[in-house]
Amino acid sequence: MPKESEACLEESIQKCITFILEMDKLKSVKRRSPLLDNSRAETDAEHSWHAAMSALLLSSFSEESIDREKVIRMMLIHDIVEIDAGDTFLYDTEHAQSQEERELEAGQRLYGLLPSDLRDELFSLWQEFEAGETAEAKFAKGLDRLQPLLQNYFSGGGTWNLPGVHREDVLSRKSVIKELGPSIWAFAQSLIEDGATKGWLRQHVSQSQDIESAQDEDTSHALEIFSNLQTITIDKAPAKMKEAAREFEIRFQRKFETLTHLPNSLLDFLHKPVESGDNSLAVSGFHLSIASDYDKSVVNCIETMSKIANLENPSKPDNLAFFDAVISIYDRLRGGLSYLSSLDDTFCIAPEREGRMIADRLGVLPLGRTSKPNAKRIPYEEGLVVGHDLSSPNKAFYQRCVIVDGAIASGSTLIAMIEMLRASTQEFHVFSAHATASSVRALSVYAAANKIKLYLNLGHVSGQLNHKRYALHPDGSLVIGDLGDLISPAVE
Repeated sequence: MPKESEACLEESIQKCITFILEMDKLKSVKRRSPLLDNSRAETDAEHSWHAAMSALLLSSFSEESIDREKVIRMMLIHDIVEIDAGDTFLYDTEHAQSQEERELEAGQRLYGLLPSDLRDELFSLWQEFEAGETAEAKFAKGLDRLQPLLQNYFSGGGTWNLPGVHREDVLSRKSVIKELGPSIWAFAQSLIEDGATKGWLRQHVSQSQDIESAQDEDTSHALEIFSNLQTITIDKAPAKMKEAAREFEIRFQRKFETLTHLPNSLLDFLHKPVESGDNSLAVSGFHLSIASDYDKSVVNCIETMSKIANLENPSKPDNLAFFDAVISIYDRLRGGLSYLSSLDDTFCIAPEREGRMIADRLGVLPLGRTSKPNAKRIPYEEGLVVGHDLSSPNKAFYQRCVIVDGAIASGSTLIAMIEMLRASTQEFHVFSAHATASSVRALSVYAAANKIKLYLNLGHVSGQLNHKRYALHPDGSLVIGDLGDLISPAVE
């Protein structure tokens, strides 16, 4: 072989190796769709392989004659540009505006690493996919939309649980799946419709249908009364407040770095009696989902918990049954807890004890993005003080905060934690097995007054709040009692 040819061959091999090594970066480009076990989001490399495998298996269902091997090649290379351009979420209309320009620039650089013949071949193949005009490109586009649809549905909703993703949008943007054949499109439609039925997908409705505003006087009054809500460090607290907090620190062997003071006027406003099922609970920016509305077995779980909570001396089997009932309710909650917790832009809070124990059981304590704070409601002559040691997130801003709780009696502890984080978090997703109607109203009014996006995913709403801030049945018995006391013997 002439030296010139040998040198040319070595150069081509080196360029191919450089390109192969560059492809390693595709393994680190995260998408939004979760793995089926909800442990994390998939990567572009995983998606490309999965889509290529789908091409191998599903090409025979095409109504047109297509080159299967060509579709497989398209699937393997179609997202290479995202090494530079990043993944563009299907429902992110703002980011999509610059997608074509970003990806073209990325394609020119990345495919430009190859020898000229391979560069032209693969760049042309990618452009054919993007144009979506040939039979192979149309089929490939359909596969590109089918694969994440399957990931979302079979993981319990996935990205469908995110705010702003609606049934109509999914049907529209997934319609290219028709190119895979009528049977596959019918199957995909059935998954979308079932996802809407399960509550993973919202439907576009008018604001009057979607949000039933609380009474006008409540909202306007709240704007004024919430100015009395005060969050301070314990060292800067007034003497009497500090003394009350220090007493609780000694009693419970905890250190409270932060105190949130809710004066009596605010507590009276937040916790005035309200009946369960009152539709005026929902206000702008507040989204409420109650599992017992669509799954009556949740009520059975609550009844089991009530019986155990009112036993004088529950046994360890009772504690285990109680915890199993809590987890059973969590299995029925909407809102995508596992998926949201897996996202890098989510900060997770699992308060001690029950929140942490539930989150640990469910595997939603992501390393480096979780706080397990201690919190106590401290009686105070001028209202209520919530003392807690919630640690600040390890970065300045998070898209969302997920809070795992066992029961919400008054909502005051949640308000204290949200108050501390709301400047650095865009939205809050709260999950709890039970809540009182008073707490739901308190949180809804707090969210409206402070323009906070709050998503409350509950198992059941019942019980009246007593002076000790427990939920009671009309006969005075406990609805669910102290979850920490009832769960911990079964877990720790």
